[in-house]
Amino acid sequence: TFALITTLVRTGPCDLFAQLYMEGRTEVDWRRFWGFMIFGAVYVSVFQYYFYSLVLCASNVRKLTGFSGKGPVALSTALLDQLVHSPLLYCPAFFLCLKMVDGVSVSELPGAVFDKWSAEVVEVCKASCILWIPAQMVNFYFMPPHMVVPFINAVGVIWVVWLSLNEGKSRKSTEEAIVN
Repeated sequence: TFALITTLVRTGPCDLFAQLYMEGRTEVDWRRFWGFMIFGAVYVSVFQYYFYSLVLCASNVRKLTGFSGKGPVALSTALLDQLVHSPLLYCPAFFLCLKMVDGVSVSELPGAVFDKWSAEVVEVCKASCILWIPAQMVNFYFMPPHMVVPFINAVGVIWVVWLSLNEGKSRKSTEEAIVN
């Protein structure tokens, strides 16, 4: 429950801040807003809570890598998070939420999500690595298991604003391409 509340309290205001203050929009893109909110509620607060608690946790990384020291385990966990989880689970789920609220039909969703993923995953993952590898080192090295998601939410304020700005740029490029 705490993860859900903190995620939603973070996600909505961060997207609105990016749209209204950083992009200078005069009207809120509500589809984009609800895409962020649905992604935050379902993926970040529920899926990631269990993913980090049960799958990408120190004990599993120790078994997988054979490392025993806290530093190597923390670095391995951060790298697995950024090089496996982020491009293969996080990004597709995020793009799926955005495409769903944009009204893409169910039959067209796989192709639309794949096209968006193909166009944006490298840029999103580069930015993700710059922010999240150092943050996850702190997270996986110092944080007790029950504080992993709340810490992610705190750092996630920066991340959600960046994601929102990136999505705004992507939508603007799409709109300009349609006009031209």
